[in-house]
Amino acid sequence: MSLPFHLIFVQLEDKFYLTVLQQIYTPSVTIQTKIAQSQYCPHIRELFNQTLIAYPILRRINYYHHACMEDSNLVCFHDNELFICLCTEEKHANCFYLILI
Repeated sequence: MSLPFHLIFVQLEDKFYLTVLQQIYTPSVTIQTKIAQSQYCPHIRELFNQTLIAYPILRRINYYHHACMEDSNLVCFHDNELFICLCTEEKHANCFYLILI
């Protein structure tokens, strides 16, 4: 890939996996990776109760950091609507728009 990148997500059927995370971009590097369960980004239905999921998106996203705080092994998650989120080392949700190609 000729464009600089820091993240690579893979979508297999309806599941997302964070397969590459470069903290510091390294040009001209060859990256090999395998998809593992530890890289799985669950849907919010797997993390939150039905009441919270029913909230409008702008209200619901205020609770996304709780997922990272409650599960120390959680790397990422998504809502399949607008956002995919990474859990930071400080256990905060760093969310950005989900763009499906």
